[in-house]
Amino acid sequence: MASLLLSIIYVAFISLGLPDSLLGAAWPSMYGGACLMPPFFGVLADHLSPALFPFYLLVLLGVMAAAHEALVEACGGRAGR
Repeated sequence: MASLLLSIIYVAFISLGLPDSLLGAAWPSMYGGACLMPPFFGVLADHLSPALFPFYLLVLLGVMAAAHEALVEACGGRAGR
């Protein structure tokens, strides 16, 4: 599964004209999140309830939005240009 994901992301990077080194720098964080977050929720669901899944996704969405805003601010508002 990870190799398929890597292939899809690589094609996306090439089609956007981004350098390969950027993918190499981003891959560890993408792979870590994809491999650690599902087991983390499994432990959470075992101890509390699987009904927390939508809230878990909302919290992750909030964390990603905050990280995006911090990155845009750190780049001086030039993200995506």
